[in-house]
Amino acid sequence: VAWGNKNPEHYFELRYEELLASPVATVRQVLNFLGEPDTAEQMIESYGGVERFDPSRTGNWRQRFTDADVATFNAVAGDLMSKLHYQAAPSPGFLKEAM
Repeated sequence: VAWGNKNPEHYFELRYEELLASPVATVRQVLNFLGEPDTAEQMIESYGGVERFDPSRTGNWRQRFTDADVATFNAVAGDLMSKLHYQAAPSPGFLKEAM
């Protein structure tokens, strides 16, 4: 992240939430960053259309991750997630506590 801030011409940050919420606009930004022609609409359509991009899918990991998955994820990516301004994954045991 720090490197990207110092080298914005070589760094593009793509957020999953933005891709799901605005797939055509987000793909268009990626293509623009890469200096490629704007084929965003065709790309999204070939993937199945905007209907495949469901913003309600953000956070689905909470239903799929085990406590061990959460602990491993936090150990490996917790610092990066914080730098990217994401909320930290809940501590192990949160799945049992939520039920």
